[in-house]
Parts: sequence; C-alpha cells; structure tokens
Amino acid sequence: MTLEVRLPPSQVVSKSLTVIVKPPGYTLRVRALNACGEPAANVTVGLGDLVATTSSDGVAIFRRVNGTYTLTAALGGVPVMDPQTVVVESDSEVVLRLRIYKVLIEAKTHKGVPAENVLLKAYVSGFLLSTARTNSSGKAILPGIPPGNVTVKAFTSDGRIELGSWTITVAGDVDVVDPEIVLPSLDGEELP
Repeated sequence: MTLEVRLPPSQVVSKSLTVIVKPPGYTLRVRALNACGEPAANVTVGLGDLVATTSSDGVAIFRRVNGTYTLTAALGGVPVMDPQTVVVESDSEVVLRLRIYKVLIEAKTHKGVPAENVLLKAYVSGFLLSTARTNSSGKAILPGIPPGNVTVKAFTSDGRIELGSWTITVAGDVDVVDPEIVLPSLDGEELP
C-alpha cells in the first residue's frame, strides 16, 4: 500500500506504509463439566492471557483466537484441572471434565435429631461456592466444590444467625468424606 501526500503543486512526497495482516481469528467454545458430567458454572477459564467465566450452562467463549495456548481452569482460585495445551486453527469446542464435586452434608441437632431447613454455605478463601438447605432428614447436597479445604457455615433458615462453621477436606471423588455436622443450640433453645 502506498500513501501519497500532496504538498504545494511543485513538490510530491511519497512514503510507504506496510500493513501486516494477521491470520483470521476463530471462536473457541469451552464446555466445563463437573466430576459427574454436569455443567460447571462460575469456573474461571484461562486461555493464555485471556480469561472468561463459565455461564450457568458451563460454557465460556473465546473469540478471535488463533494459535497455540495453555488452557487452565479454577474455581474460587483453586485449580480444578491440570493445564493443557490447545491449538486453535478453526472454530472449535473443548470439553473439560473438572475436579469439581458434590458433597452431601448431614446436619443434626446436639440431641442427634436431623436438623431440617438449615441454610448451608460453602466457601473457599472467602469465595462463596454454593448454598443448600437441609431437607426433613437433615441432609443437603452442596454442589460446585473444588478439591482442598472448604469452609461450610450453617445458618438459621432465614440466614440471619450463623450456627457454626466447619472445615472439610475434599480430596477427590472417591476420597470425599460426607461430613456430619452437629449444630449447637441457641442459648439452650432448639433451632428455629
């Protein structure tokens, strides 16, 4: 391409301009699944220097990418897969089976009775992972739990009073110990 600038009629100055055209970019769709094969939401997916968060259907989309990248995934700052190399040369999709688990919690009163309608919240490093409410058997499933130490907090049904806090360790599908938590009484009273 040549760019021509005209000055007074007696002078013509000509300069060259080089334009480098990069190869076209493509769309990479990343589908994140938990250990059970279900969509994993709120996962931070890294593609080289690019970052996206999965939607409720477990999908993150990278547009206008082309080349070789390192792909990573984390939940609440906790890595949930080993980094892998991907090559993007066309519109494509990558499916990731991640180390994200469901943990069954059984809550009982200090008298050993199942604690119904207790609000449970799971955190890692202050990041809220998920919430669940116990059923009439005192059981609840907390989804979206990465490996490592996770803090589980129990609250009254309205969420206003914290009943207790426990740390559980999630090591993997086979090694998940479904904890039983014993809730304290509130000033000698049963849970509301």
